[in-house]
Amino acid sequence: MTANVEAENGILISTFNGNAIMYVRPPNQTQNCIGKLMHPNPTATMFKIMQQSDPQKFLVHSISSNTPILKIEKLNNFKGKCFTILGADCVHSIKKMDNTVVGDIRPKLCCSSNTLIVQFKSTNIDAQIRAIILGIASLFAITEAYPEIGEMLSQTLQRHH
Repeated sequence: MTANVEAENGILISTFNGNAIMYVRPPNQTQNCIGKLMHPNPTATMFKIMQQSDPQKFLVHSISSNTPILKIEKLNNFKGKCFTILGADCVHSIKKMDNTVVGDIRPKLCCSSNTLIVQFKSTNIDAQIRAIILGIASLFAITEAYPEIGEMLSQTLQRHH
């Protein structure tokens, strides 16, 4: 899969063949929303990532049913703190609503700064959940690893829409 930033649409995630899978966008007007995952053709919001009252927790809401389908918890990463690597102080654990862990998003602890690693649990064979996790990782790349890109993208999207 590849990801490309498009000024008028957000981050396009597509297959190596060029088939569009989704757009990832920073939030627009929705309170507590940190971003959304959108169907590429036509662009329509499928999922919103909402911050909870605890800033370490998020919910992924399905727009079609307006219900949460996944939880994201920011957990402390002891190794990252020991090495004092920029942005390496946490792991985002992604869980189903029954608390079954389906994946993790974590920083790479050596060689490359501002690199996120996505790990799917072997029990998670649902392609849609895996795609959502990739979308969340892309969103965290522009909100946590490279917030300046997220801010520029937000400003550009506001001008185009």
